[in-house]
Amino acid sequence: MVDWLVKGIGYRKDHHRRYSFWCCFVSLLVFMTASACLKCQDSIVKEVWIVPLSHTDFGFTDQPSVTRELHRRYIDVALDAAFKTRNLPDAERFRWTIEAQYSFADWWREASELRRKQFLSMVRAGQLDVGALADDTTPYLDPMEWEQITHWIPDSIWRSVQPQTGVQDDVNGFPRAGAMRLLDRGIHRLWTGINNDLGGPPLQAPSGFWWKMPDGRRMFVWLNIPYSEGYQYFHLRGWRHGPLPKAGDTLYRPPVTDELLPTDATSLREQHAFLVSKLRQQMVRGYHYPVFILPFTNQWRLDNDPPYDSMSDFVAAWNKTGLTPRLRIATASQATRKMEEIAGEDIPEYTGEFTDWWANGSMSSPPAMAASRTAKRYLQQASSPLFGPLQPNAEKKMDELGRELVVFDEHSWGGGDSVALPYSLDSQGEFAEKSLHSYGAMAQAQFLLSQRVRTAFADKGSGLYVFNAAPASWSGWIRFPSSAFRDDYRSAVDTASGVCGEVSFENGMHPWAIPKTPADVTVENDTQTFADNVPKQTARIWIDNLPGNAFRHLQLSTSPCPASSDEAAASTLSIKLDERSWPRSLQWSGMSSPLILPGFGDFHSVSINGFAPRAKVHEIWNASTAESRNELRAVALQTVTAEEDSIATEEDTGKTIVYTQSLKHPSLGWAVRRLEIWKSEPRIRLDFKLYRRSSERPEAYFISFPLPVGNASPIVSNGGIPFKPYREQIPGSCKDYFAIDGWIDYATPEGHWIWATRDSPLVTFGKGTLLEKATAAPDQTNIVQAIVFNNLWYTNFVDNAMGEMDFSFDLEWQRRNEEVHPSDLGDTLVSTPVLLLNPDAPVDPLYMKYMFQP
Repeated sequence: MVDWLVKGIGYRKDHHRRYSFWCCFVSLLVFMTASACLKCQDSIVKEVWIVPLSHTDFGFTDQPSVTRELHRRYIDVALDAAFKTRNLPDAERFRWTIEAQYSFADWWREASELRRKQFLSMVRAGQLDVGALADDTTPYLDPMEWEQITHWIPDSIWRSVQPQTGVQDDVNGFPRAGAMRLLDRGIHRLWTGINNDLGGPPLQAPSGFWWKMPDGRRMFVWLNIPYSEGYQYFHLRGWRHGPLPKAGDTLYRPPVTDELLPTDATSLREQHAFLVSKLRQQMVRGYHYPVFILPFTNQWRLDNDPPYDSMSDFVAAWNKTGLTPRLRIATASQATRKMEEIAGEDIPEYTGEFTDWWANGSMSSPPAMAASRTAKRYLQQASSPLFGPLQPNAEKKMDELGRELVVFDEHSWGGGDSVALPYSLDSQGEFAEKSLHSYGAMAQAQFLLSQRVRTAFADKGSGLYVFNAAPASWSGWIRFPSSAFRDDYRSAVDTASGVCGEVSFENGMHPWAIPKTPADVTVENDTQTFADNVPKQTARIWIDNLPGNAFRHLQLSTSPCPASSDEAAASTLSIKLDERSWPRSLQWSGMSSPLILPGFGDFHSVSINGFAPRAKVHEIWNASTAESRNELRAVALQTVTAEEDSIATEEDTGKTIVYTQSLKHPSLGWAVRRLEIWKSEPRIRLDFKLYRRSSERPEAYFISFPLPVGNASPIVSNGGIPFKPYREQIPGSCKDYFAIDGWIDYATPEGHWIWATRDSPLVTFGKGTLLEKATAAPDQTNIVQAIVFNNLWYTNFVDNAMGEMDFSFDLEWQRRNEEVHPSDLGDTLVSTPVLLLNPDAPVDPLYMKYMFQP
């Protein structure tokens, strides 16, 4: 009732749960009404189980390194509080849930043997609980990361602390890939405390459902009230004045004993009346279980806060007074197990993906996201059997880097003021720490890959080695700086087949060469420090049908390939251009439909107009009906499509045809799109570069890919688990956009259209717009929209990522009866072959021993 009335007057809850005047007024009315009814109806709820915990949100309240230290220290506070109350009546004993194993692992490494023994004794006593996940995560983890996030601590320690429940607070979804890895670990319960801000739980909370996996296994999911709202079931107003003071700010403090939940008779009566009123609201909504779960966080900042060890005193005083419902302190595992016992036969079963409303925030910094995706590809390549078994040091390094990427994919990208004060030292520092998990992992993963390659092939002889570490066959140009050559090479001969391939060259960057004329620089060269349009700076060699997990050994020669008497095969490719010479249709023989439709590679932005535009985001989001929301969207949203700024140029490379065109758009300094078309097979690649001007304006960027697939449903995957958007989802989960592994498959009677993205794993379908709260599929699911930028959030993410951003997309058509699995083809499309150029002389053994060994 409160939520309904508050939404009706346009109130919005922000992340901090600060009640406005209207919210206080409405809550007071409900409180008075419920108090008047106390004598007319007994409450269904007989017990309230309070679950103390601290939401782990790296960087939201403090810089990530400080947050990490705080959570390690909190465990000592909780351990002492639990130990001190171990002899109290069971309901009054202090209990604490460690939400993230990341924090527990930090504490365990530093703890003495005595403290470890005390900790384990409190685990056995049911007073300490360790969640089964490393952190609260975004939906961007790959299968390797899901393996790590569910194996964060060694198995011996896992067996000692016996995690029983996966905990995912704040975040608005949870991939099936994670649920299945939890089930693999023997965990069949998931606790959520979803934040309602710009999202919310898929079903009314609190409630539960059985979640059935593709393999038939089930997980019990309990959708709690938001993790931070337990205190608000006892008090009308929040205690804290912050709202987000730093841990090092000595003007603010956590509440002292008896201050947060006072235990004098008058206060207990007032808190009791307010609790009963809140529970009656839940009963009106349909809650009908005898136990009610209250997650409880401290009120210093709410997130990243210490245990409130006076909870035992409060529960003891409450129960001693004889107030009902009675209170009990519990862990998340105890509470979730209890709700499974009493609600397990009463709840629905659902299948499908649990998609995340907050997935859009991770595209607030496309460069950092691209770096993380690149790092993951390097690690996948480094693990290829092409380079032999993983050495112990390589395994250790891969685990270390995978953990870095897990932390990067944790849900917090900034602090509470990251958008309001984007250039403050705190905001800059918070994202600097966050992004280092991505950029550092990328550099280290590339170095590890090079070590694996050198160790395996440095003694295999001179020449150029080309490795396809992807699962499916690969064809295309390999491109690399021509300065890698030590001679004027003209050809490359496959040592196995004897086939000779031409070495050709493209214009590119010449480091340290100062531009002398405008022709020496491209439109992308903003600084014009070095010339980047210099001939013969990039070498290229065509590689044809290199099987998956295979390599070719090429011998380089300064002589050109012998003249061939074979006539070039007639091209089977038909290209139709628009009035500005950009391709609008591509078709190869054997295809009854073109590969693309007009508009392929178009760009548009959607932004928010008016004063205080991010306030309008919430106004639109909190609209009471879809009709009113669409009315607000029509006024506030502005869509601007980029215009073609030049006639597209055409280059025939012999194996491919390349079209390049500049675009113009008011938000961009420049934009260039480059479409490379394979002549011999229905495959294309779009490289799209843009320069975003500095602007705090909330907006999103879309690149469009219309495909002639009729009404075929797109199939995507997340964490290695495929699903059909809109059709295979938990009811009420996000349908506005989807985090994907990188590929989309349209299966039609004519064949498969496989679309793949390297850098921007957030997509939607149809027109590409914002704040829809979609409940069904759009009319045109044949249009893939890559969301390459989104800064609509008002906190917690990056506000003004600017400068050059690069994106790459591939599309291939596969005949219906071909045996390559779409996921294998998708993974191969976004892969780039690994190259090794061996010298004539052996590599220095000291280099091999001390530098190039993993």
